[in-house]
Formats: sequence, C-alpha cells, structure tokens
Amino acid sequence: MNYTLFLVGLFIIAAGLGCLETAANPFVTVLGPESSGHFRLNLAQTFNSFGAIIAVVFGQSLILSNVPHQSQDVLDKMSPEQLSAYKHSLVLSVQTPYMIIVAIVLLVALLIMLTKFPALQSDNHSDAKQGRSPHRFLAWRVFATGAGRY
Repeated sequence: MNYTLFLVGLFIIAAGLGCLETAANPFVTVLGPESSGHFRLNLAQTFNSFGAIIAVVFGQSLILSNVPHQSQDVLDKMSPEQLSAYKHSLVLSVQTPYMIIVAIVLLVALLIMLTKFPALQSDNHSDAKQGRSPHRFLAWRVFATGAGRY
C-alpha cells in the first residue's frame, strides 16, 4: 500500500487506454462507408468523453460515499495504531467497488474476445502501403513538438 504502486497502476491504466484508442480508432473508421468514417469516429470519441464524466460521478457517489472521513484534529489525536487502523478502514471501504469494476471490465474483455469481428477490407493505395503521405513531414513535426495534446 504505497504511492509508487498506485502510480504504477495508474500508468498501466493510461497505457491500456492509449493502446485501446490507437487500435479502436482505425477500426471504427473502416467499419462502414468511407464517406461517413469521420462521423463514426466522432461518435465514438463522444462516448469517450461521456465516460470520463460518468466515471467521476460514479466514483463520487458509489465509491467514495462510504468512506468515513475524519477531521485533521481527530487524526492528530489518534495513536499510531488507531491511525493505521483508520487508514486500513479507508482501503477496505473502497475495495469492494473496485473489485466490482474489475469484474465488469473482465466480463467486457471476455465478450470482446469471443466476438467475431468482420474482416477489414483495405484499399490498395500504393502511397498508403509504403507509408508515404503528402502530409507526413507535417505530422511528424506536430508529433515531435507535442502539439495537439489534450
């Protein structure tokens, strides 16, 4: 139960979300007609933003609602054993909601693993095959300067 372990977990979550978005965006754009690919991508990103808002509301109302809060004065008057027991009770109060979240995520992962997705059809563009694009230099410049980060 230390901060480093928390940061490692946060990094793993962020890396997973980054990989998911990187893999899902191209898939979303080619699932239907090319002319409406931008619409599907924007719709998918809308759900991403909506999920970020719902996560905060969910965390506040379901996870943190049962956490017993003590004032700093009360914490200062506690013995080391009492303070340790209080901190342990804080950890236990959020353990069940997180275990439920893990179960839901594993269930969704299992459903995705068992789902047969359609094969993607790729166009035979010679420039795209060779990784050449007229805007490649600009794209690398934007990437290198960190422009476009949110």
